[in-house]
Amino acid sequence: MSDLGKLNDRIAQIRDRALNQLDTAHDYYVFTIRLWGHLQSEVEQNQATLIFHNASTNTTVDQHGLLIQAQRYKSWELPASTIQQFVSIFEVFFFDVLREWFLVFPQEVYDKQISGREIASLTDKNAIIEVLIQKELISIAYQKPADWFAYLSKRTGVDFKKADSFKKDIAQPFYETVEEFETVKQAFCEIKATRDVLIHANGVVNAQYLEKAGPAARVAIGQRLDIGDPYHQQSWELISCLIEDIGNKLIQKAT
Repeated sequence: MSDLGKLNDRIAQIRDRALNQLDTAHDYYVFTIRLWGHLQSEVEQNQATLIFHNASTNTTVDQHGLLIQAQRYKSWELPASTIQQFVSIFEVFFFDVLREWFLVFPQEVYDKQISGREIASLTDKNAIIEVLIQKELISIAYQKPADWFAYLSKRTGVDFKKADSFKKDIAQPFYETVEEFETVKQAFCEIKATRDVLIHANGVVNAQYLEKAGPAARVAIGQRLDIGDPYHQQSWELISCLIEDIGNKLIQKAT
């Protein structure tokens, strides 16, 4: 098989793996909420009783205390954890497909510098290319997410400003024109900014969020972000569509 054929196969594998991971994370969210709903019905309608004890924290709850806890789990802990997972899945996908692209087109990273000491510690040309690629990917990871798409287009020659493929169960595509692509790009930046705030500020908006989210920022400094069902679903759909579209376009370009 040619290098381009292998590249297509690897991109397809990375795309499909990411989409499967997104679906698994979404299933976890939906099925866990339904499980809590089933427990609530058993307690309220069938007078089910239970006692749980956490030996590590020495916390004990009965069925009533667990239902109280479940409200917070469903409204905050569960969506917060899965939104973080959605973004992480996209990031892994994005940099994995870039790495595969650079392995076939290493000239795209030849402008990176590597020290003589590093070269001396490496075994061959392929090892040197791997180091150059890693340096390039690290430098891109620290750029603003808004710049990632322009970078990907520049390095691969693919126009991402018009979508060709979407999940069939999503009624409306997210972007079909340049203007809609810019809106989607801003929406992704907001989702990633939300992820960062969930990790570092317990969901309370700060100046960093406003800077990262840009025009798509949803609330003002000091307010807590809404991550309920509508936002959670939109985040999953948008990231799913981006992964599918980027993967498909790179495959078409390399064909």
